[in-house]
Amino acid sequence: MVLGIGGGLHDRSACVFEDGRLTVAIENERLSRVRYGVDHELLTRCFDRGDFRPLRMAQARSGTTPEVGYVLGERRPDLIAHQLRTLPSLWRFADVRTSDQLRRSRRLRSHHFAHGASAFLVSPFEEAVTVVFDGFGSPDPRQHDRTESTSVWYGRGSDLRLIRRWYSRRTARNGPDRPRPAPHECTSLGVFYSDVTIACGFRVLDAGKTMGLAPWGDLRYTPALRRFLNLTDDGSVEIDPGYVGWLVEREREADELTDQTERDQVTAALARAGQECLEEAVLHVVRWALKNTPSANLCLAGGVALNAVANRRILVDANVDGLFVQPAANDAGIGIGAAAWQYLRATRQERSWVMESALAGHAYDDQRSEERRVGKECRSR
Repeated sequence: MVLGIGGGLHDRSACVFEDGRLTVAIENERLSRVRYGVDHELLTRCFDRGDFRPLRMAQARSGTTPEVGYVLGERRPDLIAHQLRTLPSLWRFADVRTSDQLRRSRRLRSHHFAHGASAFLVSPFEEAVTVVFDGFGSPDPRQHDRTESTSVWYGRGSDLRLIRRWYSRRTARNGPDRPRPAPHECTSLGVFYSDVTIACGFRVLDAGKTMGLAPWGDLRYTPALRRFLNLTDDGSVEIDPGYVGWLVEREREADELTDQTERDQVTAALARAGQECLEEAVLHVVRWALKNTPSANLCLAGGVALNAVANRRILVDANVDGLFVQPAANDAGIGIGAAAWQYLRATRQERSWVMESALAGHAYDDQRSEERRVGKECRSR
């Protein structure tokens, strides 16, 4: 039994991998109803005590707490600290002593490895190329001011091998004192799309709203924004950080408009431009990945993989035999990848379980629903 912890500063989640399959998984915000909320005690609600039954039975038989461990989907010390704060409430809930569990804790090779494992290790494919599109991942061990942005992996059986990884420096939206990186140093499509999202007036993590707004916009800004992206023959996407200043200018122009309809049209056109550029970029990387790996099956993970419109573009235009997208493609899913990888390594089993549904929480029968309704004094219909 392996407990996987996902998320860091946002997308907090937990899951259990047992008997070769995911038995329960849930994201914190599904319980708190607070978008990207962090409540360290709240995750215990995703587990009934029955989820820890094998652990508790083993403890009763042996008289000691078995070393059934957990695995973290992060390597950054600050994010690990956030994840570890989730654990004590879970240990108390499961009657597990933390010190015993810590002996079996593991950390994965990188944030992107956890993303890739979350897609391939629960996919229906015996082999597949796996692409992770993200904002920021683990730091470059040689240059700590760069972090993972995009990576390509080849999976076969229960193994996942790195083919190529791109690192990115941060763009200069958060302060004039930050040095402006060269175009070849900016490769993060997640950050690019987030900046477009901010320019549209949404919060940084609300990229889904940008995707939804895009079809309402025209193409007036698309050629200009596209000039900031350089798609190279080696599969790279080089992003000129000058796009940040260009977006700020468009925001200013929109603010100066007095007619609300015109302002809305400008915002929608910005969303359309960002979406068009994103689709072209991810399709470029995927085509390179398929060309340089021996499989025509494709798995996707990372926050950008939640863009369903871009995923459809890949399915239609990339000539793939099969496509699997991790439903929790954001950081909530890295706990699934971490737990699946650790379970398969610990048991030396071949993977056989396929994630065919995202319904990984608890089911509630009529009796339990009625008990909750009566307790909350709600009327039934």
